[in-house]
Amino acid sequence: MSWVSTAAMSLLALTLTVGCGEPLEAEAEAEALGQQEAPMGRLDTGCTSGNCSDPTNGQGIYIAKGFGYCIWLHRDIYFCPEYFSQSQSGPQLTGQTVNSKGESLTQAVTFPVAGRRLGLPVDVLRIGLNAQDLVIAYKDASGYYELSGTDLGNLELDLQNSTLGAFSLRFRPAALDKGVMLYEAEYIRASMSAWAPTCQDSAGKVAFIPERRVDPVTAKVAKDTDSGVVTMACRTGAIATCMVWGYRPHEVSDPERQSMADTAYATCLQAKRAAYFVQSGDYASYTTEGTHIALQDLYGIMNVSMPGVEAVWGPEGARCFSESYRRIPNPGAVLPALPTVIPVPACDQRLHTAAQSGTLQSELREDAPLATGPYVP
Repeated sequence: MSWVSTAAMSLLALTLTVGCGEPLEAEAEAEALGQQEAPMGRLDTGCTSGNCSDPTNGQGIYIAKGFGYCIWLHRDIYFCPEYFSQSQSGPQLTGQTVNSKGESLTQAVTFPVAGRRLGLPVDVLRIGLNAQDLVIAYKDASGYYELSGTDLGNLELDLQNSTLGAFSLRFRPAALDKGVMLYEAEYIRASMSAWAPTCQDSAGKVAFIPERRVDPVTAKVAKDTDSGVVTMACRTGAIATCMVWGYRPHEVSDPERQSMADTAYATCLQAKRAAYFVQSGDYASYTTEGTHIALQDLYGIMNVSMPGVEAVWGPEGARCFSESYRRIPNPGAVLPALPTVIPVPACDQRLHTAAQSGTLQSELREDAPLATGPYVP
């Protein structure tokens, strides 16, 4: 496979604040899905596209594994939140509904957002970001207010859908993770006696990214600068992890670099979750939790050495794939089986040689700016 050498350009707004030689954990540590008070005990992990090689692996987009970010509403219906946006009547939360097997029930559903502060009703006007900080604007009888930081803990968002029911959310700042603010996100329903984490994974935290919606099956990114979109995702999923790794397109201030930053982020979403064959209609994640990877990119954001190239990546998945340099699972873990026929070509030997000599960055290009390989300590 031929690749055009491109001089690396520095995206200063995306520079990672930690050492670039660290291994990257492609999936989080083992996570418990949690009971969520479902009558069947728990939500089965699964694949909404129906073509996952491992039906317990999930997509790895909003959370590392399965559907642990979905809230049980009633009977066999779960709501998987994706993003807040602004409608004519005020903020709303949009997501998908799935059944206990992870099978999609609707294209999208919305929950209008109301609120209470210190137990008193308020009109929620806007949910957005100010730099890394979540900001919620509201008004009550005494005036207009904007809450951020620890003050968010005093505000409860009440979400109700006439068909699906109601639940409440609250957010509290937790920690800054390599430049990305993480929040504790909790929900409660009328039948629950205590608040529960929205993210049933090892991290239990969420991150937010503005002006971008991410498809929960394909990981395709859609920019939306007009609707006040703020996407919410669990820390262990690709959406948040790629921001922590340094791919933060919403922080780029130079319009000439915006397209490159958008491409790098969209590419990372596929590389992190090992979705090699998206361009062929196979949206499965072919990695497993705890697997470390080596990652290099055109811009020098990540530069982890690797003995050979597993894949070169674009926003639609792998441009080339070499099974002999596939990422290595942790001891005792097994990667999902690959398709019988690999629908992308093998990576050129020149790429493996460049990886071994430390010149791989010069072999990447703007439309395929990332390469992954096995992490070898």
